[in-house]
Amino acid sequence: MGIKLSGMISGLDTDSLVKELMSAYSTKKDKLVKSKIKQEWKMDAWKDMNKSIHTFYTKSLSSMRLSGTYNAKKVTVSDSKVATVSGSTNAVNGTQTLRVTKLAKSGYLTGGKISAEDGSKLTESSKLSSIKGMSDLVGSKININGTDITVTEDMNIGQFVKEMKSAGVGASFDAANQRFFVNAKASGADADFTITGGNSSGVEALKAMGLFTVNDKDKAEYKKLAALDGNPDGALTAYIDDIAGKKYYTVESYTEKLNKENESASAANENLTKSIEANEKEIERLTEQRANDTLTEEDRTAIDEQIAKLNKAIDNSRATIAENETKISDNTALLNDPDALSAKVNEENAKIRQDVEDDITGKIAAAKVALAETASTDTSGTQAVRINGSDAEIWLNGAKYEGKSNTFSINGLTISAQQVTGDEKVTITTDTDVDGVYKQIKSFLTEYNKLVNSMDASYNAASAGDYEPLTDEEKEALSDGEVEKWEKKVKDALLRRDSTLGNVATAMKSAMAQTFEVGGVKMNLASFGIKTLGYFNAAENEKGAYHIDGDVDDDATSGNADKLKAMIASDPEKTIEFFQKLTTNLYDTLTDKMKGSTMSSAYTVYNDKQMKKDYDSYTKKITDMEEYLSKTEETWYKKFAKMESAMSKLQSQQANFASMLGM
Repeated sequence: MGIKLSGMISGLDTDSLVKELMSAYSTKKDKLVKSKIKQEWKMDAWKDMNKSIHTFYTKSLSSMRLSGTYNAKKVTVSDSKVATVSGSTNAVNGTQTLRVTKLAKSGYLTGGKISAEDGSKLTESSKLSSIKGMSDLVGSKININGTDITVTEDMNIGQFVKEMKSAGVGASFDAANQRFFVNAKASGADADFTITGGNSSGVEALKAMGLFTVNDKDKAEYKKLAALDGNPDGALTAYIDDIAGKKYYTVESYTEKLNKENESASAANENLTKSIEANEKEIERLTEQRANDTLTEEDRTAIDEQIAKLNKAIDNSRATIAENETKISDNTALLNDPDALSAKVNEENAKIRQDVEDDITGKIAAAKVALAETASTDTSGTQAVRINGSDAEIWLNGAKYEGKSNTFSINGLTISAQQVTGDEKVTITTDTDVDGVYKQIKSFLTEYNKLVNSMDASYNAASAGDYEPLTDEEKEALSDGEVEKWEKKVKDALLRRDSTLGNVATAMKSAMAQTFEVGGVKMNLASFGIKTLGYFNAAENEKGAYHIDGDVDDDATSGNADKLKAMIASDPEKTIEFFQKLTTNLYDTLTDKMKGSTMSSAYTVYNDKQMKKDYDSYTKKITDMEEYLSKTEETWYKKFAKMESAMSKLQSQQANFASMLGM
């Protein structure tokens, strides 16, 4: 809108007149703005309420459905240094005896101290060949848990450690102490690791790296291999055939291998072709850029280097494409010639068998060397220390139990052994944890009461009357304190008599009032001395809250007999079963209320989607109204401008007429 010079002829205050004429329309806009603000506040109020309901649903309520929540058993040990023990609801009450005769251990190897040939300090980046005694042992094989690690010329300590980890053990190199450390990943004899020479030089490599030890598991592996020497009764041949046979190709599996190679090569060529095209376009761009007269010689040299790199990449890609095409052609020829394919499978299988035979022969040689070392020398000569993985052993009530870890689960008890007792016995006493179960139930009811009281308070809130959200102009007429009180009056009543809130609260109260059959007896909360105070005795907005008879923290019921504790003590299983059924029913009720629909999201008890839709509708209506107001205001100004123009012309005509009359 341009600059308005209004009322110059008529003498009217055009701005005031237009403002007055527009006031009715502005009032309509203000109503929309207030409705939008109120809708936003209501959405926030529902978000907070839904958060409280969802938190109760996923935490306190959800856990009460599970038997493990109730901590139904209290277990004490006469000597807590020997073991820690906890009990589930299935644990039998009474006193039991426990002896711990062995603790489970993880296999562990502390390597002997090593040094470099030149006397320098070894680090993870040092090559294995730089370790004293390793210079001539390239090609040595070290076998960990059946996986061979081949010592290569360029392999460094860090890479060797990584290879050991890949073989299934924990491994590290301590540069400060110049030692390797190897450990099993779990405790127990079965989880222990083997570390042996994979060929004759592999044993020497283990010694040079301070890793040569022979425990029972290693020795058993060495003996098994050494026994095959000389192929007694064809045992070596059978062993080789067994291992190789698991690796042999069939015509079908080799066909699948060739087809996968062709698919992979074709896909690679497609990507390489795209890469070539992209590089060629980049070369064209750089060539054009190079022709720019403003470039320095240094700039051109840099571009030439980029072009050279791109050309090299193109050449490499084309060479790879050619190799892949040859592979595809050769594979396709084999696939189309059954006789040639069969011959190729036999050829590959022969190679596999030879590789296995060479590998086993090397391992036999290593086994003989290792056994000779252990027979003729001190096995700790490398200063390596080996702790064997071992199982735990405990005796409960005279019965022996063995395990890979120090934790045992026996008849509802979880026993974590910590110290060997030998022949000494400790006692384990199990009893119903009345206080623990009581605490869980009371905690649940506290959370339920807090939620239901909050819902009732919102539903029964005092009416806001004529109070509505304030516009910015209305706020300017009030102090900050007055604005805060005004808005609180509106916000407190946002969920007053809300039908959705009322339905959810009613459903929850109904679920809590249900009766369930437990052990042939019908029971409800009143059976445990848990009741509401009644309409006339309960405080405002606390009529749905439950109170426990005999609860020392509750003035209203503390003087009553504690029926809940008595029930827990006399029949904990029945008590727990009832509360599981009660809370499962309440959980299912809320699950149904929180189902997603076209109007609400999942895990939401209110129509959040519809409320957002209504909010967006207000936003659009306000935008439309603002556009309408702007156009209407412009129309009024144009009308007054035309009036001013007409009056100006009339004034001019009157002046001319007066002049003609000599006035």
